Amino acid sequence: MITIDFTRNIKQQELFNQVFTACAKKLKGIDEYFKYFFYGGAIRGGKTFSILGILIILCRMFPNSKWVVVRADMPALVSTTIPSIEKILGASKDWKWSRDKSNYFVKYKNGSKIIFKGENITSDPELNDFLGLECNGFFLEQIEELNKKMWMRALERSGSHYCEKMPPPFIFSSFNPTQAWIKD
Repeated sequence: MITIDFTRNIKQQELFNQVFTACAKKLKGIDEYFKYFFYGGAIRGGKTFSILGILIILCRMFPNSKWVVVRADMPALVSTTIPSIEKILGASKDWKWSRDKSNYFVKYKNGSKIIFKGENITSDPELNDFLGLECNGFFLEQIEELNKKMWMRALERSGSHYCEKMPPPFIFSSFNPTQAWIKD
């Protein structure tokens, strides 16, 4: 398992601090905290690693929590995001993978999961595959490649998975410079 040093990049440090300040407020019963985090910037800026690192920590903090990582389709996840989390987790025996054609997830020893799903807007224009999905939060990676409907699905499904120690219903998004809908 590699270590992500959030102090080397001020944007990463700010993101980390805001996320875990929100967690502390939630745990104290304070309902006013940030729930949506957008991390933009150029290629190789550490967006994916930072957010995946945060999801790993959230899995450890909140047993049996479920987090969903979405990209445009499974091939994009398999070629980009999954290798990134594999680098972070390394050969850790605390995490177990489950992989088949359409069901990729990694499970932490306390029951928490990070699930990888393709949006697949062309084959599922209404995103019905996300109906009924119970999770604590989302990472919408490269949100500029996703349909605005995916944002709406994330809003309605985030926080729908109940566990004993409830995390905030976070939605994380990364994006490259864009003129797409997310810029609005």
